[in-house]
Amino acid sequence: MRQDTKKPIQEPIIRSFQSEILSTHAGMDSTSWQLGLAPSLDDEVFFQKVKKLSEECTHSNPFYLPEFLMTSTRLLEDDEVSFLYLSQTIGSEETLKFFTPVKRLKTKLSRQKVLSSFVTEYTPLGDPLILETSSNETMNAYAECIRNIDNGEIKAILLEHVAKSNPFINALYTSTTLSDRLLLTKGWKRAGLKPVKNLDYIGTYFSGKRKQRLRVAQTRLEQLGTVTFERCDAQACVSQAFDEFLNLELKSWKGEQNTALANRENTKEFSTTVIAKMATAGKCKIHILKLDGKTLACLVSLNSNGYYYPWKIAFDANYAKYSVGNLLAAHATQEFASLDSFKGLDSLADEQNTTSLRFWPDENEFYTMVIGIGSNASRNTIKITNEIGSLKNFKHVAKRFVKKHPFLDYFVSSLRM
Repeated sequence: MRQDTKKPIQEPIIRSFQSEILSTHAGMDSTSWQLGLAPSLDDEVFFQKVKKLSEECTHSNPFYLPEFLMTSTRLLEDDEVSFLYLSQTIGSEETLKFFTPVKRLKTKLSRQKVLSSFVTEYTPLGDPLILETSSNETMNAYAECIRNIDNGEIKAILLEHVAKSNPFINALYTSTTLSDRLLLTKGWKRAGLKPVKNLDYIGTYFSGKRKQRLRVAQTRLEQLGTVTFERCDAQACVSQAFDEFLNLELKSWKGEQNTALANRENTKEFSTTVIAKMATAGKCKIHILKLDGKTLACLVSLNSNGYYYPWKIAFDANYAKYSVGNLLAAHATQEFASLDSFKGLDSLADEQNTTSLRFWPDENEFYTMVIGIGSNASRNTIKITNEIGSLKNFKHVAKRFVKKHPFLDYFVSSLRM
């Protein structure tokens, strides 16, 4: 049972759950569609509908799984987070087809709402949950519902950090229904990995020189003692291993610059809770490199429906010259890529993180999609696109100073998009 709820339990029916109904659309064969904004996940029936959708998705965003969201929206976001959903009703049966958490974006249009995907530095992926088996039908219904929104307050909806490879996003972008009100911001790329030929990741991607460097590093480390690679995926093992990760990260440069998860009580509680929940659901693995039983490096990864996300890594700086982080990353990736169920990997790394490309050279491309709402939809789209472009550029420049001036971290991290 979930005990980290933020609000009292609501009535266990979506429509009596006091959702804000934004618009409706009449589909074919007596089906009806509803675009709504739910105030929380605390309602058990709504929670189970979201959970069912996440389990049926071919490609589920791990940060939007209900187990993760229940904690992240409570501990990471000061502002209210709502949940945008699209449901289809056939007869008396209502099914969720689209779901994404959203927050109100602070813009110059202060008297109006701009709803933006819930994306943070700890949850850097905004792909909505979509039932892919009916993605074209869902996309058409979503587009029609967007056009039908008659809400004077909402001026735009932003789908942030969405992958170019997402079929729903591609179909939405090419939709003639929204062609007059939809723009994509300039895209950016980050390291990733596609399924590997012959399941041999190191043999496929590593040059002879790179392989030799890793062999030399491991040989030098083995001269100091017994080197072992371990993996934790059971809940109890993961929780213990994550405590070791937090201690390693706190002793690293991140701890010195006040950016480690354990530096702040809310991020420590958030990470400890979500890792335990994801491990219970079978969606978290922690790989560990040890020397004579002493932990030198930890890699925390999330997984969902065959996709893997190296979320956090930490290593003992005293052993940096032995490339313990690189050894562990290569070992874990080889394990992921050798699985028959492996569909891909997203490094979650910043665009400027060129080191990650050495291990995951298949770049993934991402965008922010801006959709204008209302009678001035086209104008709203252009204004918001220009504004978030300026703010993102400022944030990028500001973050470069945080490493040298840690006291700026709180200010920069408060500039939420």
